[in-house]
Amino acid sequence: MSAIRSTSTLTQKDVARVSRSLVLRKPLSISAMSVGPVCLAIGLSTGSGPYTRFGLTLVWLVLLIPAFAWLAGTYNAYRPASREIYEPTEWTFEDVGVLIAQPGRLARAEWGEFVRWRTAGGSLLLHTTRMHYIVIPWRDVADADCEPLEVLLEEHIGRRKR
Repeated sequence: MSAIRSTSTLTQKDVARVSRSLVLRKPLSISAMSVGPVCLAIGLSTGSGPYTRFGLTLVWLVLLIPAFAWLAGTYNAYRPASREIYEPTEWTFEDVGVLIAQPGRLARAEWGEFVRWRTAGGSLLLHTTRMHYIVIPWRDVADADCEPLEVLLEEHIGRRKR
């Protein structure tokens, strides 16, 4: 297979979008946002005062959790320590690993260094640990390279994490 090359133009908006998406996709976030409206609906439909009060107390989570996701994503994107990730980066995906070139830096990562991969917020995420990942916007990958890249990732890292 020939190498797949992409020059990443990661922006703060990309990182914020990915961070927000990951917070909102967590099962705990989804459950917490739904418990208030569900309890409120049960309380109102059955006339149960405790369910209605409980639902009214928790219904605010529908707004608070997305607000938290927005704050966390914004902080993650604009924190001072993250400046270097916004430098243009050339990614070369090969059978032996990934070559990463930035101005003044050149690195190679073997496939074994990545524990999983997935997509979120319009970007490809290559996880080096369960919580740490590299973000590459899909818009920077040529349309003709998207499918071969996914095949390469599945071959060397495994199936995409949902």
